[in-house]
Amino acid sequence: MSKNLKTNLFLVAAMASWGLGTVLTKIALNDFSSWVLLPFQLISSVVFLGAFLFLTRNRKLATRQIRSYGKIALLGVLNPGIAYALGLSGLARIPASISVVLWAVEPLLITLIAFVFIRTSVRGEIVLAVILATIGVLLIIGRPSGQSELAGVLLTLSAIAACAGYSIILNLMNVKEGSLRIVFVQQLAASLFAIALMSFQLILRGLPAMRLSLWSIGEAVIAGILYYGIAFWMYVSGLRRTTAAKAGTFLTLIPVFGLVFSILILGERINGRQLIGSMVVIGAVISLSIFERLKKQSPHQS
Repeated sequence: MSKNLKTNLFLVAAMASWGLGTVLTKIALNDFSSWVLLPFQLISSVVFLGAFLFLTRNRKLATRQIRSYGKIALLGVLNPGIAYALGLSGLARIPASISVVLWAVEPLLITLIAFVFIRTSVRGEIVLAVILATIGVLLIIGRPSGQSELAGVLLTLSAIAACAGYSIILNLMNVKEGSLRIVFVQQLAASLFAIALMSFQLILRGLPAMRLSLWSIGEAVIAGILYYGIAFWMYVSGLRRTTAAKAGTFLTLIPVFGLVFSILILGERINGRQLIGSMVVIGAVISLSIFERLKKQSPHQS
C-alpha cells in the first residue's frame, strides 16, 4: 500500500468516525448534561486507547521524552479539552446536521491561522474560497430561532477555531512518538481538564437533571470511543504523514458523513436555504482542494 493511499485511508476513517460520533453524541445529549458527557466520553476513549497501548507492549517512558510529553499534554488540553467543551455546549443547542456543516469551515480557518501566525502566503483562490464559505455559513445560520441557537453557532465556531489551531501546532511540533501514544497522552490531559471543569460546574449549579440508563450509558461510551478515540487516532496518524493544509481538506467530508448519518439515524431534515448553504461551504473547500491538485500537476513555468 502506497504512503499516499495509507494517509488518505487514515483521514477518511477519521472523518467518518467524527461524522457518526457527532450524531451519536447528539443522541447522548438527550440524557446527559454536556458538562458531564465530556469527561465521561473522554474517559471512555482513554480506557479504549490505553488498552491498545497496553497490547503494543511498548510502555516505557524515557526520561528524555518527558518534556515532549508535557507539550503534547498541553496541546490535549486545547483539543479535545477546551475545543470539545465548547463544541458539546454548541451541539446541545443546534441540530447535528447544522453542527457538522459548520465544521466544514475548519480547513479555511487552518489556512487563515497559518497565514496570520506563521506567515504562509494566501493566494486569490483561497480568499475567494473564504468569502464563499462565509456566505454559505450565513445561509446555514439564517435567522436564529432564538438566543440559544445563536449561542450554539458561536460556541461551535469557537470550537472549530481551537481545532484549527491544534492541527497547525501539532503539524509544526514534529514529535517522534507514535500516533497512538500521542492521542492517549492528549486525551488523558483533556480528561483531567474536563473533570476539573465538571467539578467547577457542579459546585456552581449542582447536579443537573439527567435520564441515565444502561442503554444511554452504552451509547455515550460508543460515541466517546468513536468521537475521541478512533477519530483522533486516525486523524493524527494521517496528519503526521502530510501537511496540515492537505489534512484539512479531508475535513470537508465530516459534513458529508454527518448529514447522511443525521438523516438516517436522527431523521433530521434541512430546509432549502440550509441545503444551498451546505453546498456552497462544501463546494468552496472542495474547489480549493481541486485547484491545489491541478496546480501541483501542471508543469512549472519558467
